[in-house]
Amino acid sequence: FPGGAGGSPRRRGRGPGTGFTLNVGWGGPRVGDPEYLAALTRLVLPVACQFGPELVLVSAGFDAGRGDPLGGCLVSPQTFGLMTHLLGGLAGGRLVLVLEGGYNLAVTAEGVGQCLGVLLGDPPTLPPPGTPQPVALRALSRTLRAQRGSWSCLQLPRVEPPKEGHGSDDVTSTADDVTGSPPLDAAIRRLGALQLGDAPGGGAKAGSGAEPPLGHAPEAAAAP
Repeated sequence: FPGGAGGSPRRRGRGPGTGFTLNVGWGGPRVGDPEYLAALTRLVLPVACQFGPELVLVSAGFDAGRGDPLGGCLVSPQTFGLMTHLLGGLAGGRLVLVLEGGYNLAVTAEGVGQCLGVLLGDPPTLPPPGTPQPVALRALSRTLRAQRGSWSCLQLPRVEPPKEGHGSDDVTSTADDVTGSPPLDAAIRRLGALQLGDAPGGGAKAGSGAEPPLGHAPEAAAAP
């Protein structure tokens, strides 16, 4: 949630629970679809895949929805549905959403409708494309650095351009941030291929040649 010390990436849990609290401390301009999808695909889903939950419980608040007076974010109803679809690839599809916050009835109703449609088997719609804001990527990078010691899936290599006269394996380093687009296909592959419906305002169906959503693995098997 934007603001407040409780959302600091340094708050990672205590004792045996260290590393099981993952906070992304958004700051700066309002965040929306690109930022939330980046956090989901580059942080939440890889860690969740490594953890291997038996059941996924979602505190389904819609404060982050575009038009909510409290959250002040810009997440579209389509992205709420898309995130629900991606989470459905975990725990064999055992996914429970518990309705929480949401302070604009129309915004909450649209978000709930998208999520329920996905749970009932409707294909998710693709939100309009966008690029995460640099300030949001820096916030996500701080969380990745804080959690890297707890989760091996976040210790992704960044391959630097080879020096003249040397092979490509000579120079490598550990990725410190999300701006280098580290490969996450292995972590995302288990989540299943997206089947995308027509999005209002220009969405495309899978197989139409359109860009897949962030974190999409086209070679994966169909999701349950």
